[in-house]
Amino acid sequence: MDTTSISFEGAGGETLGQRGHSKDHRPDLMQLILCVVIENEGRPICTEIMPGNTADVSVLLPTVDRLRHRFAIGRVCVVADRGMISA
Repeated sequence: MDTTSISFEGAGGETLGQRGHSKDHRPDLMQLILCVVIENEGRPICTEIMPGNTADVSVLLPTVDRLRHRFAIGRVCVVADRGMISA
């Protein structure tokens, strides 16, 4: 699983567009967070879009829970950097 922020300009995006930590160095723009979950051979399983002020650390466990229920996954191997699992 990986996340990134996507900045955007213009009208719209009221429900997801928020200001937060901009990974593309554009704190002046509204953004959303894109989460991509991949399987062990590198193919995407699913994507999720979250408000732009969502912290990576708050995404991991809820996403794992949704994957377990949605795809009946029994075992999960989590590979994460410190930003994904820090307090």
